[in-house]
Amino acid sequence: MKCSNCGIEVPDTSRFCLGCGRDITGKAPPQEEEDSSFNIYSMLLLSISFMMFFFSLIPMFMGEWVGAVLMDSVGMLMVVVALINIWSTRKHAEKLAEQRLEAEERMRKAREAAMAKIKCRYCGALNEHSALKCETCGATL
Repeated sequence: MKCSNCGIEVPDTSRFCLGCGRDITGKAPPQEEEDSSFNIYSMLLLSISFMMFFFSLIPMFMGEWVGAVLMDSVGMLMVVVALINIWSTRKHAEKLAEQRLEAEERMRKAREAAMAKIKCRYCGALNEHSALKCETCGATL
């Protein structure tokens, strides 16, 4: 099978072109979704917790210290949950970026290995890396 982008011959079992790295199966590359739902929920939790801190002033002025402490405690818990959520989202994004870099490095190495040629010592012709004999003169490589 030939790659439609660069024209390099690619094994039938391969999903990606060894020359340019394009997907040759015909499937569209998966779009990476930003995990913004975590950030939205985190911001929502933070805003509700700060509202609880503000509204905890009302029971405090009325002399109901138990209500104020309870509202502040729940608000602090919500802040902690939101911060843990934000931290885990960032860790996940870092892990995805690391995996993407590793995949690009593997693709680069595979591309270099596919393009490696062996020069015949008799006629000087370039042959495929896996060839046992020269395609031009038939000499053993």
